[in-house]
Amino acid sequence: MAAPVSLAPAASPSTILALDLATRLGWARLDVDGCVSSGAVQLPSPPVARLAAFWRWLEVELRPAPQLLVYERIVLARMRGGIMGAAAHRVASQLEGLTLLAAGLAGVPRWTHVTPAELKVSATGKGNAPKAEVVASMRERWGRPELEDDNEADALALLALAIDALKVVA
Repeated sequence: MAAPVSLAPAASPSTILALDLATRLGWARLDVDGCVSSGAVQLPSPPVARLAAFWRWLEVELRPAPQLLVYERIVLARMRGGIMGAAAHRVASQLEGLTLLAAGLAGVPRWTHVTPAELKVSATGKGNAPKAEVVASMRERWGRPELEDDNEADALALLALAIDALKVVA
């Protein structure tokens, strides 16, 4: 299986797949020809059905295998009275495991993860930016005034971060 990589400038990957791992999965892809596509997929609620649907989706999206896979890693936040994001962390952890397994089997040579704060700083300049600011920033960055889905916006922000860090021309 591929090892995590730094997003320091290196040889430009020919394709990048960016994933916002959640029950509503955001995705964005930069193809060899410079074409950017993105969207969001609602995964089913029962855990087994969710994982099976995600696995089937990954099998299609990882053909051909991208040269770089970047995804958002959910971080548990300790808050007064408990832990915020435990359910989201559980779902994302399950999806992350399948992502890494599928990437390894598909021959993805490089992968990395980004925390939500890193994604927000990259997209808006603020690590605690609300979702609406990330969406607005990605509308402007990609020229997509119709963009509404925050999961798709997060995936586009991940893709932008990878493109900028690797100095890929898109």
